[in-house]
Amino acid sequence: MGLDMKTLVSVVLYNKTIGESFTLKSLNCLENNTFDLVIINNGPSSILNDFKDHGIKIDGSTHLLEYLWNKPLSNLYNDVINKNPNYDRYILLDDDTQIPNTFIDDLNSNFEESINLHLPLIKNISDNKIYYPRVNNKIIDDGILLKNISVYNEFHSIGSGLVIYK
Repeated sequence: MGLDMKTLVSVVLYNKTIGESFTLKSLNCLENNTFDLVIINNGPSSILNDFKDHGIKIDGSTHLLEYLWNKPLSNLYNDVINKNPNYDRYILLDDDTQIPNTFIDDLNSNFEESINLHLPLIKNISDNKIYYPRVNNKIIDDGILLKNISVYNEFHSIGSGLVIYK
C-alpha cells in the first residue's frame, strides 16, 4: 500500500473561520499534499461563505460539513470514517495542530503493513515537553510505533493527530 495510499484528512473547527485555523494553514505548507480533505465546522456559527473561497491548495478534493451544535468529537470522527469507507488512511486533526511540512512523507516512510494506528507525540507549546501518548502511565517520547497496543495494561492518547489505517 504505502505511497499510493488513499488518504482522508479531517480537520475539526470550533469557533474559528478557515483562515483562523493553524492546522489548515499548515496543511497548505505540506511538501506532499496528495490527500482529500474534510473540514468539519462544529459551530457555533456557519462558515459556509468562508468555505467558498478557502484558498487551501491540495491535490485532492475539499469538502465542508457543518454541525453548529458542537457534536461530540467521537461522533464526528466515526461519521467521517463510516461515511468515507474507500480510504486506506484517516488522519484526524483539530484546528490548532502544528503539522510538520514533511508529515505525509513521514507517515509513508514509517508505514508497515501490520500498523493499524499512528499516535501523535503531544507537546505543550509552553514548555516543549511531550505529554502523550502514555503506556502504563509512562510517556512514550521517542516516536516508537506501538504495534500491539492490546498487550498493554493501560494506554492513553488523544484523538487529534491520530492516524487510522484500514
